Amino acid sequence: MAHVRRKFVDVYKAEGSTIAEHAIKRIAKLYGIEKEVRGQPPEQRRAARQERAKPLFDELEDWLQEQLPKISGKSPLARAIRYALTRMSKMRDYLEHGFLELDNNAAERSMRPITLGRKNYLFLGSERGGKAAAIAYTLPLETVFPKER
Repeated sequence: MAHVRRKFVDVYKAEGSTIAEHAIKRIAKLYGIEKEVRGQPPEQRRAARQERAKPLFDELEDWLQEQLPKISGKSPLARAIRYALTRMSKMRDYLEHGFLELDNNAAERSMRPITLGRKNYLFLGSERGGKAAAIAYTLPLETVFPKER
């Protein structure tokens, strides 16, 4: 959903589209519910989503389908709407399973240090320096920094 939201934010920033703004507000309501249920057991999250998020999700999907024929098919807004609509069926899974998240931001954030590190470590100076760094990064911290006794 974060990627879907981003498409509408980009259109809103570029064009000031009221349709994009409305989509962002509808998506924000879904995130508001997620904020409230975060940390609860999966079954409670599922129940809250079924009761509160599912109607909003269904309304968003229906509303997007209504908006698409009203705008130029080649516009960035139309592309954002089609992007959202093609992903709605897959995103719907989070409503049925309390252990799923509305987006994959947490997973993407957890991979970020690896990606940044890969870029930053590209120029360690030499092959030998690269091997030394690889060894150092795989050692337990206690080996590199022993605790004082």
